[in-house]
Amino acid sequence: MKARFEDSRVLQGAYSDIFKDGGFPKDPDLQAFLTSGPAVAAGLQIQHAFEMKFNKDDCINIIEN
Repeated sequence: MKARFEDSRVLQGAYSDIFKDGGFPKDPDLQAFLTSGPAVAAGLQIQHAFEMKFNKDDCINIIEN
């Protein structure tokens, strides 16, 4: 199951426990956070740790799948 982030107006017309099926309201401030320096640095650290733990084929597999 994958999460879907929708406009809150779309979710208002849906059933009450849509979050159990992966439907969540969009956070308008999230893009600013995800492109900020600290968030980018954290993402690079996570990527580096993964690359150190797994081989090249594992890294390609996770990207492709």
